[in-house]
Amino acid sequence: MSTDNYNLYSLIVSLLSSIIALIMLFLAYKQLKELNGQVTIAVKANSISSLNTLLSLEDHISQMRKEFSKDLISVLECKKTGGDTSILELKLDESKQMYFNSLDRLCFCVKKNMLDDDDARKDYKEAISSLIKQYPEDFGPSSTYSNILIVYESWRDK
Repeated sequence: MSTDNYNLYSLIVSLLSSIIALIMLFLAYKQLKELNGQVTIAVKANSISSLNTLLSLEDHISQMRKEFSKDLISVLECKKTGGDTSILELKLDESKQMYFNSLDRLCFCVKKNMLDDDDARKDYKEAISSLIKQYPEDFGPSSTYSNILIVYESWRDK
């Protein structure tokens, strides 16, 4: 085999290798582009899921707050008339606990970074602060609402 033929074959093999490498590079780029699109879709889906979670929590908190307010009004009206409030006060305690538990779940989600801290702080800082001030007996050292207390402390200076 002559040197010219050898050089020609080497050139052809190198050229084919370069073409194959370019094809592989193009395929890799195409797959990365598709993967980027899938990641974008996943991020949007995660945002929608977080929003659904937040809306569900807010709806539950709102329902529990309404129930608590309704029961509180019932107790106050019954006291005005001089009636027996013992059953109404049991219902009030239960609705208060349900309302506090729903806020505690929200604070758990904030604490675990499942919800955006800044958004939740804007919407709930005042409500949580007034709740703790209005019901200090429920937020002492042995409180079962530890998530509310932790979030309250982290938001106090913000």
